[in-house]
Amino acid sequence: MNENSKFVQIVVKNMRLVKKYHNAHYLTLKGTTYYFSYESLVMVEKDGNIYISEEYHKYSKTTSKHINLFLDGRTDAKIVSISEFKEIAQL
Repeated sequence: MNENSKFVQIVVKNMRLVKKYHNAHYLTLKGTTYYFSYESLVMVEKDGNIYISEEYHKYSKTTSKHINLFLDGRTDAKIVSISEFKEIAQL
């Protein structure tokens, strides 16, 4: 993430919640980052890999905008099935 961006951060022990954009937040917990558009988990970064749920791969203009903001130019995200996404996210 861009260090010069102005984020709203809340830090609780090993957890950090960051507001990236209006209705776009991410939460880092135990080395895994969970990305939310509104209240929906749309992307997970784990062990240096980025995973996007196929459920949210083709969505609204705003959610797509949020995902692109989160990706910050990265092009190596993997689109995975909903069941694989839940397993990766440990849901």
